[in-house]
Amino acid sequence: MIKLLRFLAGPVITGLAVGLVALWWYQWGPNAEPAQHDTGVASYAGAVNHAAPAVVNIYTTQIITNEDVAEDPLFNRFMEQPRRERALSSLGSGVIVDDGGYVLTSYHVIRDADEILVALRDGRDAPARVVGTDPETDLALLHVALEDLPEVELNGNGPVQVGDVVLAIGNPLGVGQTVSMGIV
Repeated sequence: MIKLLRFLAGPVITGLAVGLVALWWYQWGPNAEPAQHDTGVASYAGAVNHAAPAVVNIYTTQIITNEDVAEDPLFNRFMEQPRRERALSSLGSGVIVDDGGYVLTSYHVIRDADEILVALRDGRDAPARVVGTDPETDLALLHVALEDLPEVELNGNGPVQVGDVVLAIGNPLGVGQTVSMGIV
């Protein structure tokens, strides 16, 4: 056993010495990168501060009548219910993509809405009109008639790639502006 240890000791000590020299050379050698005093915690505050003013709340109202509930003429003939209306309200988020007043949102946010109101972070709000929709991709484009709008540049740093870190800024369920992070 002692012969085996002596036989292995030489290569092991030599390997450790080479490893320590390589580590020293990498950390403190003439070509070493300057030390970075990183706290280890990444902050996305700059990106959020840049993009958040262009994130908007979208309030929708849909007027529902009891005729919408019971469209069967036979049912309505015998039940003779008075016509009643009620308003269904919904809340979503969107982003201003052009300082001319174009807002990108999800189609499901504005689907079947009779009224749409866009509220900005700076306190302004305005009615919006639907410019276009694509239900298949769940996208909708709105327009608001306001001036001096903040905007987010879409695809500003080139194409998005698998592995890129992305941030989502919104107002889920009206709780206030939130930020979440994901990886494409």
